[in-house]
Amino acid sequence: MVLEWDGNSCDGYTLSQRLVTEIVDTDGRAEVTDVRMTSWESADGDQFRFEVQQFAGLSLVNTISGFADRSESPLVASFTEPGDLTLQLPQDIIFPSEFMKNLVEAAQAGETLFSAPVFEGAETDKYFLVSSFIGKPSVAEIKEVATDGEGLALESASSWPVQVSYFLPNAKEGLPEYQVSYRLYDNGVSSNLVLDYGDIVINGTLTELTYLVSDPC
Repeated sequence: MVLEWDGNSCDGYTLSQRLVTEIVDTDGRAEVTDVRMTSWESADGDQFRFEVQQFAGLSLVNTISGFADRSESPLVASFTEPGDLTLQLPQDIIFPSEFMKNLVEAAQAGETLFSAPVFEGAETDKYFLVSSFIGKPSVAEIKEVATDGEGLALESASSWPVQVSYFLPNAKEGLPEYQVSYRLYDNGVSSNLVLDYGDIVINGTLTELTYLVSDPC
């Protein structure tokens, strides 16, 4: 998994993420999936553009793209691919960059729970009610973070253990669709990632961290 977050409070924020997974069955046959996500979010959090591409090996098998404007009422996500699709969203929906910003602010304020409806653009038929449980703050030991390059800058940074659960709005069972846990730093970086999809659990370790050059406005 590679993630890049760039932008400023004038031009908005661009989030790019790529997740490549290789699964080998008992006969030794490998299956590679490659999911690439790119989104742009205005600084005030109202406008959101997104594109998700899924590859099987080198072949593009699915694309989702579209936009949403929170200043409009009723609020819908409009999809340009596949075309002629819309998804009704609640007026208090937030998008990925604002979610991370609000989560850090909640942790810094000493809150233990932060919940919000979130739309990330990865699905054409759903958004999620997201509940985040925030643990007690601590300073991570250096062995917990990347030990090469600029990852060392996290050595003395405040951080919190966080568990984020994604629920469908109309779920009656009370169980999340999936859960993500990680250590969240006060600059928005995360490490010790665990993706829990129920049948499959993926553990991630932060191995490299590069700070982009700031472009103030």
